[in-house]
Amino acid sequence: MTEAHQLVSTTTFMWFITFCVGGVSALWLVYDGFNLARTRKLDRADPVVRDRRFGYTMGLIMATVGVIGALRFHGVL
Repeated sequence: MTEAHQLVSTTTFMWFITFCVGGVSALWLVYDGFNLARTRKLDRADPVVRDRRFGYTMGLIMATVGVIGALRFHGVL
């Protein structure tokens, strides 16, 4: 497509996608970090608690990859 048929410029689209991915990842990082901190007080022998801790840890890892990917895309890191 030519530039005249695009709704937004390529740069605008790249920044929009970056804010979407980076923003969702950052919120996910905070949410899972908060939930992981709350599970510190619970009984670690309980399988449900261990499963939650594992899930929150995996969420933190995925969110970190999303934030780092968005920053690397624009050359910040």
